[in-house]
Formats: sequence, C-alpha cells, structure tokens
Amino acid sequence: MIMVLWMLLGAVVWSSFTMVPIYLVKFKSFSDMEVVFAGYSWNFNDDIILLDRCDADKLPDEYVFTHFDLHVHIHGLPVNDMTPSYVYSIASILGKVGLIHPDESTLWSRYARVRVHIDITRPLKETHRVKLPSSKECLISFKYEKLTKL
Repeated sequence: MIMVLWMLLGAVVWSSFTMVPIYLVKFKSFSDMEVVFAGYSWNFNDDIILLDRCDADKLPDEYVFTHFDLHVHIHGLPVNDMTPSYVYSIASILGKVGLIHPDESTLWSRYARVRVHIDITRPLKETHRVKLPSSKECLISFKYEKLTKL
C-alpha cells in the first residue's frame, strides 16, 4: 500500500529497526528515495510518517523523530496583507518556514498556504492573534493539511 502512495518504480525492503515502531526502508534506487524525501508530507491511515536519512555511524536508538514538514493554511488575513514576507513572519510562529515561491503566493485568496517544519512534541496552534501592518488586531486560524486526526 505504501508503495502505491509513494509511486515508486523499484522495490523497497522494510525491516524492523528498533523495539518501538521504527523501520529501516531500503530503496532499490536512489531516485526513488529522492522522490520520497522531496515529496509531500506523508501519512498513512491518518498517521504521519516521519522520515530521516540513515546515518551509518548512528545507532538505531539515537534517531529522534520530533519534526515534520507539512503545509499550513493561514486563514483570516485581509487580502492586502497576504504578502510573502508578512505570511512568512506569521508562519514562523509555528516553526521553520520553507521557501515561499512568488508563483504560489499569487494563488492565495481565502488563505495563504506555506510549508513549515513543525516540532511535533509541542501542541499545534489553532489560532493566533496578530497585529496587522495597519495596526488593527486580527485573530487568524491555522489549518494543517493531511492531518485529519486534529
């Protein structure tokens, strides 16, 4: 099932990596691995899949999965304030913000959409009060793509 989700060309080998549910995945081709790592935020059966590249010098118990990249929708901003720089500053509240492409920001209308590297050990923010460039206060909300269990 995960092979279909990842749309891989070659085979993968799954093996148990630690006592907790962490698995080592060996890709047949480097290009398949790159597709998975460069791809979207992954989830399966509504559970997120956290990925990390294997480090040959690391013991299995040394891997720590605390962060996840996902797209966040920022709702409640006036259209005039949906600039890449302002949206970047707001999204920074949640975590490390990915590059905002100018082409993507032209598609923003009801909400702004950005990719954020989020610390999953902390509760996800649902709302946040911001001061707009016009000095008006506004309550914005965050919607997280691919997280249906919220």
